[in-house]
Amino acid sequence: MSNIGNFLRKIRTEHNLSLAKLAEKSGVADTTIMKWEKGESSPNIDKLQKVIGALGYKMQIVKTED
Repeated sequence: MSNIGNFLRKIRTEHNLSLAKLAEKSGVADTTIMKWEKGESSPNIDKLQKVIGALGYKMQIVKTED
């Protein structure tokens, strides 16, 4: 699942968002997002969808990005 974490970090930084700001926009705790980015835990689909949506994407982007 670290690929998802790397992807999230990449698009978060491309949008110039801190973990705290993304957490505020998505309603998902910054510590949770940080664990995903570090590969320490795997996201559940509901929370991942919230974060992806807060970044302005749809879930299909996760399936098509490498």
